[in-house]
Amino acid sequence: MKFVKKIKKLQRLKTYSFAKLINESGTTITRECIYYYELDKCKSMKLEVLCAMRRVGGLSWADLGKLLDAEFLND
Repeated sequence: MKFVKKIKKLQRLKTYSFAKLINESGTTITRECIYYYELDKCKSMKLEVLCAMRRVGGLSWADLGKLLDAEFLND
């Protein structure tokens, strides 16, 4: 999931810091989960994690939607 890397890069966060901020927002996640999401093998994500990543990344739903469309739609 390339959008996870993009969110981290936008906020200039390392994986540990990203996981820590997500946990502080009330959603439980480990560093290992974030590493796994960044691999091409990962095909799903809990909605609560997606919402927390959007919030921590400072993105609007429209901006996140553009990232998701670019990555997952074959237009």
